[in-house]
Amino acid sequence: MPRPIRRIALVLLAAVASLAAASVATAPLAAAEVPRPAPPLRVKTLTGEVASLWAMRGKVVVVMFFSTDCGHCHEATKILVPLYEELKPRGLEILGMAANASASENLGRFAETFGVEFPLGIASRLDWVRLGAFHINSRPPYVPHLLFVDRAGVIRADYRGENRSFYDDLEARFRAVVEPLLNEPSSGKPLSE
Repeated sequence: MPRPIRRIALVLLAAVASLAAASVATAPLAAAEVPRPAPPLRVKTLTGEVASLWAMRGKVVVVMFFSTDCGHCHEATKILVPLYEELKPRGLEILGMAANASASENLGRFAETFGVEFPLGIASRLDWVRLGAFHINSRPPYVPHLLFVDRAGVIRADYRGENRSFYDDLEARFRAVVEPLLNEPSSGKPLSE
């Protein structure tokens, strides 16, 4: 192949590779397949304690990735707070994971404003990638992002913020997912790591 044609071919290949990489990084995300095992997750909470999915085995855990300055997340939190209070005695735990850059400055105010009693912490991008099962180079899902983990530590449902039909009727849809999980038998007390 003559040298000028080879250069053109290389430039075209580089352009195609660049476009492919850009489309991966900005492509809309589909929810990851469920069920899937929940990877380990440990986070220091707002109260200074360490919350761990492993230690919560035996409970139904809803992990919510959110932004402290997101209106949809505020609305979701207003719905989740009373549901948590109602369903906690039956084995529900909610773990709120703030994923925005300003969370370290305003997570306490967020908890106070919405009367949050469930554990809140700050998520790393790696925490979110591993639990949400999306590629590290893709844009993260929209928030709120709810993952429903059963008593055995298996993610049984994954609702990203893009799924507006789920969030438009959050209380009813949350109950429809969590009630069957709460009715499943518990394998006993939580495990230690």
